[in-house]
Amino acid sequence: MSRLLMMMRSLLMVCLCAAMLPVSVNAQAPHMEWDRLAPLQKGEIYLLRKKPAQALEIFRNLWRQEPHNHYAVRGIVRAYQVAGQLDESQTFFQNFVNENPEAAPAWYGLGYTYYQLEKYQEAKQPLQRAVELDSKLALAWNALGATLTHLKEYDAALEHVKRAIAVHPSELMFYRNLKMIYERMGKPDRFENEYRYHLKSGHTEVAKQYGLILAQSLRQASFRDYSAGNKEEATQRTREMLQVYMEINHITGVVAAHFSLGLLLEETGDREGARSQYREVLKINPNHLQARDRIRDLEDKND
Repeated sequence: MSRLLMMMRSLLMVCLCAAMLPVSVNAQAPHMEWDRLAPLQKGEIYLLRKKPAQALEIFRNLWRQEPHNHYAVRGIVRAYQVAGQLDESQTFFQNFVNENPEAAPAWYGLGYTYYQLEKYQEAKQPLQRAVELDSKLALAWNALGATLTHLKEYDAALEHVKRAIAVHPSELMFYRNLKMIYERMGKPDRFENEYRYHLKSGHTEVAKQYGLILAQSLRQASFRDYSAGNKEEATQRTREMLQVYMEINHITGVVAAHFSLGLLLEETGDREGARSQYREVLKINPNHLQARDRIRDLEDKND
């Protein structure tokens, strides 16, 4: 693997981690004290460390304390999934709704469990019941949309995922699902068109989420092009990604895109173009050591 590809992949992880919810990359920094983390963050970290029993305990305790915390319910299902015990998740939530038929989060948990089991037809009814009981349960709207996508009921899937976005416009995974639905429909351009619409209309928060997903997609496409030896296409994709990050004012993404573009231009022999990109990085982050190193190496080559 070339140095360029390794560095670009590292930069991708920076951008993806910066956008992930609900646990940010800062929440996992070594200097953070464990006791200062929220329960959801602790549970997510346990899942990342492949410790589902500890995660399950945290999520279940949180749900007992906060019966309307839908993310705690999602965490319970995911903990069972990591443990390879989704059948137990199904039993747990089925018993819960039997005893508490008006508990919308539990219906969501049951439906989401069926979804993870790839039993999409069975997932529909409990998820529909969840949103009937609580129209503000964004995770259930999203899961219902994802379920209907697998059943190729695309129009209804779009409606439900957009309902999730309307309820919780800052949740990135909803936009990721929306893009996936358009791709399954064979209409991938509709996602970018909607991004442009929201950007032009001044819907800043929504446009930012669209833009983050679009930029991630462009970076992945750039990787594929580069791996296939299409450096010009990879460079163009990276320029497009940079433009999106600039439009949504995502500084971390802008820095990473400038640096990636510099690496690509350097490899194709455009040293002055590369140097210009590294200088743009330093304008934003004067302490960016990698950009300083690349400029120094380029100057040494000119001597």
